[in-house]
Amino acid sequence: MENEKPMEQVPETIEKPQEVVELVQKPVKTKNNALIIALAAVLGVVLLFGLGLAVIIGTDGFDDVKKQLIDLLDDEEDPTEPETTAPEETQPEETEPLNLKSYTVSAEKAAEVANKIVATVGDEKLTNGELQVFYQSSIINFYSSYYYYLSYFGVDLSQPLDQQVIDPETNQTWQEYMLDMALFDWHLYTAMGQDATAEGFELDAEGQEYIANISAKVQEMVETYGYSSAEEFLRNEIGATATVAGFENYMKKQYYYVEYHGYLKEKLAPNMEQLEAYFTENAETLASSGITKESGDVVDVRHVLIMPETSGTDEEGNAISTEEDWEACRQKAQDLLDQWRSGEATEDTFHKLAQEHSADGNASSGGLYTGVTEGYMVQTFNDWIFDESREYGDTDLVKTEFGYHIMFFVKREASWVVKCREGFLSDAVNDAITQIMEKYPLEKNYDNVALS
Repeated sequence: MENEKPMEQVPETIEKPQEVVELVQKPVKTKNNALIIALAAVLGVVLLFGLGLAVIIGTDGFDDVKKQLIDLLDDEEDPTEPETTAPEETQPEETEPLNLKSYTVSAEKAAEVANKIVATVGDEKLTNGELQVFYQSSIINFYSSYYYYLSYFGVDLSQPLDQQVIDPETNQTWQEYMLDMALFDWHLYTAMGQDATAEGFELDAEGQEYIANISAKVQEMVETYGYSSAEEFLRNEIGATATVAGFENYMKKQYYYVEYHGYLKEKLAPNMEQLEAYFTENAETLASSGITKESGDVVDVRHVLIMPETSGTDEEGNAISTEEDWEACRQKAQDLLDQWRSGEATEDTFHKLAQEHSADGNASSGGLYTGVTEGYMVQTFNDWIFDESREYGDTDLVKTEFGYHIMFFVKREASWVVKCREGFLSDAVNDAITQIMEKYPLEKNYDNVALS
């Protein structure tokens, strides 16, 4: 399928986002390809590192880069004409050579100090081996988030970061910046993990299975990308200081963070009284975004897309689906629906059904679409989900030009309620995370840091 959401109507004025495959075809360094793909495939969650988290939580220390991005976007909206007069000839000023701080060491030295402790949170300690994983991840995340703006930031990620200055006044290098992001991420994950333990939070059976199979997942990455061992994989993809234990611990911490973050969202979910209060307090801001109490409803729905085969051809020789193809498609969809109905027939089992059989781009999320507005989907899909009689758990087959959709209705809500809940939870969860990080402070020892 050309579109990631094949049944939706995409306005012609909206450009499609760049595909992920295009991103990894433009690597900072070729060796990072495997890591980008592997992390995304194995973890199966959004990578929530570095700057992204800092912007969300509003952590100090990242304001300069945020300001650069804001200024950049403002400049693009209101471009200025370049100067046409030649500048006066001046003699270049003599400058002192930059005395830049570098944490880079040789591969041999890195191996010697891989177990040196560089930071602590409570009883947990961060070694250079695990720091290297977080450091490399912070670079990858920054690159994937701001690829098209790197030149504006004045950074070249294919060159040594300890020789590129982000702040001329302080001589802070991009290496120092990425290092601080890595330490921030480790602090965040570790503090959240310790708070989860204190709260008595436990992973469900699926989460426990994931944690138990981390070593096997790492070995799967090793074999997939043609390495002879996990040590060789990490040495080439992350750096000489990276250790297998550090990489596995990183995966474990990230998974716990994502799950506990979800737990906090459920715990802090607002009631209707709180939503009304939030709406009243933020009515002007919401209205500026087109959200009022008359803005209509939005729908959450799951679906499994079954696409027909293309056994025929049209007059120009293009492959098309015949009536027999469409009937076979319908029958396959009906059989899957019947099988699902004969089992537990829950939303969880429907989620798995979509993961296993859906041809849509959102199969990994169980075929879930959230916050769908009327008119967003193609007509027959739209008409089914916005039927006023629709209730939770309703299922059916819906035919569109893309195939047959096995539908599962989740919920319908007023759009102002959805937006206010999102805003309320964003504030509440961010406040909670800030308090957790303050409760479990980070102690750093830059003198022990060694990056390869």
